Amino acid sequence: MTNGAQNALPKTHRISLWKIIWRIIWSIVIALHIVGMIGWWWPNRPHGFPLTHPRFWVHEALPWLFSATSVLAIASAWRRRDTFFRVIIWALPAGYATVAISTLLIYPI
Repeated sequence: MTNGAQNALPKTHRISLWKIIWRIIWSIVIALHIVGMIGWWWPNRPHGFPLTHPRFWVHEALPWLFSATSVLAIASAWRRRDTFFRVIIWALPAGYATVAISTLLIYPI
């Protein structure tokens, strides 16, 4: 689309090439997290805990909850609902930092 044709679109329908590239990159990163959750974390964790046990929620429910949230984030990115997508993008590094800090506090070197 040429610049003149893009300017003819209403402002709400314009999207820059960089936004598209960043959506693709972050969608791939989030999709890889889905693969990691379902492909590695869930099958390699112990199963069989009762519903009231905390390990049930960590090993059974959490990977599926994270994966569903990630699928919703990708869907919101491509529907141009950027608020939820940005929250998830910021939540990924914040979650990794939280895990790293809590691991160092629980298991000091």
